[in-house]
Amino acid sequence: MLSFLSYLGYTKYISEPNELEASNELSFPRKYYDQASTAGSGIDSLLVLGLEGADGNYGFLDISKSYSGTNAGNLANYYAGVSYLEMKQYDKAIEYLEKFNSDDEMLGPISLGAVGDAFADVNQPEEALEYYVKAANRKNNGFTTPLFLYKAGLTAMELKQFDKAESLFTKIKENYPTSDQGRDVEKFINAAKYAK
Repeated sequence: MLSFLSYLGYTKYISEPNELEASNELSFPRKYYDQASTAGSGIDSLLVLGLEGADGNYGFLDISKSYSGTNAGNLANYYAGVSYLEMKQYDKAIEYLEKFNSDDEMLGPISLGAVGDAFADVNQPEEALEYYVKAANRKNNGFTTPLFLYKAGLTAMELKQFDKAESLFTKIKENYPTSDQGRDVEKFINAAKYAK
């Protein structure tokens, strides 16, 4: 009984207020991240403000570190990772995106796929393929699953893993024929077959 009461006390007086505080802190850098996503130029300076904060406000990096046990701290890792990806700082993008974990239908697969994109951009196709497959398998839905199966298939082709590529493209054809990737997937299946 005492441990249950201790847990309730911790949750009510420490954990919940900490979560609320972290969530409030996240609104400041999100403003700069959102501006960067719609800005035509000067994106990097907005992303840096989101990452580092300004005017006494925390950025994603501070929130990630100071509120590491909270949902907002976890989400700050995602925003930091995609910010670094946009700025072509791939090692840092991978570092922060790998810290992020989500069971969300879209955000979970997208974060794994972003790690794959970062590895692809630094010419590490084996690692990119691994993360694209993880992203495709994370949550089964009609948007992220065919997208990452497709990216995995293209990467497998690049690695001359033609059987694997054919299998990945065939999954799109069989399970997601009406997706954007499903419309032209037959030509990729044939390319994988004839490349063997």
